Amino acid sequence: REHPRPAVAVMPAHGSVDGAVEAKALSLDDALNLLPWGRFHWLLFATCGLGYTADCIELLLLSFAFPELMKDWGISKQVISLASTLSNSGIMLGALAWGACSDC
Repeated sequence: REHPRPAVAVMPAHGSVDGAVEAKALSLDDALNLLPWGRFHWLLFATCGLGYTADCIELLLLSFAFPELMKDWGISKQVISLASTLSNSGIMLGALAWGACSDC
């Protein structure tokens, strides 16, 4: 079902229009808040939530796996520390890269 979009005028820089037009205009945030959430938005919200959950579960699993790897495979604390640092750095760099891509 299509929802009609409200007719709005987004406000330009302050002082560039007369007071009557400025009183009827909405800010961009207000105009976006008037739009309804549809199925696409809920699916996008769920997909982003699942991605965040996967990142958190990975860190949780690594915290349980590393001590066992140290015992079973004889891996030193330095190597485990490096692996943990690289894992967290990869998550950080991925978040920065995908955040920049989503803003394009």
